[in-house]
Amino acid sequence: MEYIKSFLKHKLTKGRHEPLELKDRYDIVLHVGAPKSGTSALQHFFLKNHSVLQNKEVYYPKHDIDPNGISGGHSKLAIDLMQERPEEAKILFNTWYESAKRKNRLLLLSSEAFFNLAQKMKPFLKDKRVLVIAYHRDIVEYYISVHNQLIKRHYGTVTFSQYAQSVLRSQNSAANLVNKSFLATYQEWEEVVGRENLTVRPYGRDHFSGGRIEKDFIEHLGMGLDGFVLNNKKINPSYTDDALELKRMINHVIERESPLNDTIDVSLQKYSEIYSGMPSGKHKSSQYQELYRQLRAFFEKEEKRISETYLQGADVSSAIKMEQTEDGHTIENKAISLQKAFDYLEKDEKIKEYLFQCTVKKLELGYSGYALFTLAGFLKIPHIEEYAAVDHWFRQGQLDRISSGTYKEADILRDIAILLERRGDIRNAYRVIDRAHRLRPEGKAIAALRESLKALSDTL
Repeated sequence: MEYIKSFLKHKLTKGRHEPLELKDRYDIVLHVGAPKSGTSALQHFFLKNHSVLQNKEVYYPKHDIDPNGISGGHSKLAIDLMQERPEEAKILFNTWYESAKRKNRLLLLSSEAFFNLAQKMKPFLKDKRVLVIAYHRDIVEYYISVHNQLIKRHYGTVTFSQYAQSVLRSQNSAANLVNKSFLATYQEWEEVVGRENLTVRPYGRDHFSGGRIEKDFIEHLGMGLDGFVLNNKKINPSYTDDALELKRMINHVIERESPLNDTIDVSLQKYSEIYSGMPSGKHKSSQYQELYRQLRAFFEKEEKRISETYLQGADVSSAIKMEQTEDGHTIENKAISLQKAFDYLEKDEKIKEYLFQCTVKKLELGYSGYALFTLAGFLKIPHIEEYAAVDHWFRQGQLDRISSGTYKEADILRDIAILLERRGDIRNAYRVIDRAHRLRPEGKAIAALRESLKALSDTL
């Protein structure tokens, strides 16, 4: 099999490869992320080149992909494992593995949901030759990216300052997704597949072969690039600063179950593609810089050990520098100009009307705050000052229902979770909504709030 000339014929020893015989090839390659390290781009690339991979004797099972080119890869397997459905997971894994064997191909699976599942996947990998590939992103950059993603996809409303301070209050150093350090996760995979079968690549354009993660991955599989087609556009790129801040404000008012939320995301993604790299009016404030320095110090030891143990000393950090005027003075706290992003968004009349209705509804319920009033100004909602602000606790009608016994437990828990979220107590908000979800698993509003709070809680 010519496709394993480099990597699948090699053994990792202190970061270098030594040739092995073809009979010692791998059966499975697991791409496990790590989270926020170009996984969507790789999965889009694998799907786009599905037939090319087959011609090179690699079987990559197909999976769904959304309009933005984003998917969870083979996350169905991970979800079954996380939700304690080992038999279903076993059937799915065996179906893929046996299909690859029948076709005499290597099985390639990809999902960042695999990242923290080394022990749960261990029984499936027993007696098989498995190569695990991960891309390690600078931990501070990871958290910045997670905060962006929480706003883009999970209705987050916290500022980066609030989010960073919650990270710094955590007790477990480089926590990721399930409160486990990146280092501990790599060590678990090493224990499962062996050091020689674990490759951790540094994440970053300067570290990728040819400046592309797709080329880097293919090269480390030992395949030539002939026949492959690269993606012409970025997959799941970050919003521009103004689009991100506008989406954070919008998250204060929108209804989580509305299909128009996806339309807003697609529109802001297109806006960000058009204006990516152009000045948005935002400069890193001194407060942002101080938080960045604190995060850098917080994760310094963890990052150093990962670099020395798995990255052969590669430095994946990228300093964020404060912008300065020509005379050398630092620019601080310059406001973001959101008007351009909002003007682009409101070209879609359905979005404009939806935001108008959602914002008015919040005002009528007595909500207040900078984000709400800013949106109301953009939308030209008249007589904003006439809407009375209220103290958000249980309304009298809710209290009457509680005292009369007509308030279902799942509803009470949902509303408690909402109140906790407003007060910034994300961990307890998730614990409460999770209980509500167990009581009413079919409830769409509860499920949507649970998903959002889980995404927030898992990163704290």
